Order: sequence, then structure tokens, then C-alpha cells
Amino acid sequence: SMYRITRVDLINRLPPGTPHPLIVEVAHPGGIIPDGREVTQRVIQELIRLGIIGGVEDIVHHNYFFNSPAYVVHDHQRAGTLDALLSHFADVDIIFAGRFGEWSFFNMDDSIRSGFAAAHNALMPMKRL
Repeated sequence: SMYRITRVDLINRLPPGTPHPLIVEVAHPGGIIPDGREVTQRVIQELIRLGIIGGVEDIVHHNYFFNSPAYVVHDHQRAGTLDALLSHFADVDIIFAGRFGEWSFFNMDDSIRSGFAAAHNALMPMKRL
């Protein structure tokens, strides 16, 4: 079922007149790969029912993909191991982003923000002391 909707234009500035891109996250049980076209049609109907879009004619493009597992699975050694890894890779200028890169329970909004921050850091690296 649909559980999160993200308007990407509210996270990142887009040129005027750009359609409002939506990311809709849909959960399904592990081990099952649903029919993406069927899920997409159900999501579109739900977006219409909720008044988020007026109708199918409002959709410029749509796509789907499966991300499994969608969230990082932690273990008991996570904290110490993560600190050591992130410190080591920071020393060699590797930038991590997203729920898997930062080993965090990010939702899609957080993952997008993390990606923008990583891109910014890659383009405008901080000066080392």
C-alpha cells in the first residue's frame, strides 16, 4: 500500500513551469514482486481520489522500480563499525549519501536531501584544516 508521497520540487528548486514531480513509496511483503503496472494504476487512482492530482491527464510521465530491501538492516556492531568506516572514508574524500550510504533509516525525502548534500559537498569540498 502507498505510504509516502514526496513532492521533489519542494526539496529542490526547479525551473518555473516544470511539472511537480512526485515520488510515491509503496510497501509490499518481502519475497513478493508485485506487478508494477498494476501497482502504478492503483497509485494513480488513489492520487486522484485524494485530490493530489486532478486526473490521468495531469501525468506527464510515470515509472516504477523495486528497491529491496528498501531500508538498511542494522546489527549490534553497527555503531562502532559505522564510526570507523565513515571516519576512514572521509579521510580519503569519499562522500556517502542515502539510506545505504549513510547506513540510516532514511525515508525517501531524507535520501533525496542526502543526495543533494553529497553533490554539494562533492562540488564545493570543505577545506581541510
